[in-house]
Amino acid sequence: DGLQSTADQHGAAIVVGVPTFGRSMPRISALVFRPELKVLVYSKQHLHKDEMPFFEPGPESNGVIHEDPVAALAICYELSVPAHARKAVDSGATVYLASVAKTARGVDDACRRLSAIAREHSIVVMMANCLGLLDDAQCTGGSSAWSRNGKCLMQLDCANEGILVLNCQTEDVLAAVR
Repeated sequence: DGLQSTADQHGAAIVVGVPTFGRSMPRISALVFRPELKVLVYSKQHLHKDEMPFFEPGPESNGVIHEDPVAALAICYELSVPAHARKAVDSGATVYLASVAKTARGVDDACRRLSAIAREHSIVVMMANCLGLLDDAQCTGGSSAWSRNGKCLMQLDCANEGILVLNCQTEDVLAAVR
C-alpha cells in the first residue's frame, strides 16, 4: 500500500523485484506500481541455466510495464536474448529497462549489449544494477542510460548507491544522485 501511495502521490512508476509463486516453483518477478493503476506483475521468461533448478519461467509477455512512454522491462539474463528486446520493440516500446545483478565483468558485458540494443532498435535503454555482496559475488553498481544511438548518457560509479533520472523524450539526464 505504501509503494502504491508513493506512486500515486508522485506520479511515478516504482518497480520492485520479488519472488512470486509459480505453478510448481517460484518465479523471478517484478511488481510495478503505477500511478492510479492496478499493480502489474512481470515474471522473467528467459532463465539463465543457473536459475533453472530453482525457478520456473513466467508466462509469455511483451514486457511492457508502462504506456507513456511505452517502456518494457528485462530482468537480468533476458537482455542477452535478442528475441526479448525484439518483442518489446514490436509491441511499441521506446524505452527498454533492464534490472540486473551483475559483477564488474557482467556490467561490462551488459553495457555492450544494452548499447547495441539502443542502437539497433533506436530506443532509450536504462540499466539498474545492485551494489554489494550477492551470494558469493560482488555486484558493482554502474547503473546506466543510453541514447537511441547507443551513446552512454550517464553511468553511476561502482562505490556508491545512487539514482539516475532521465527524460526519455529529450534524453537529458535530469539527476544523478550518488
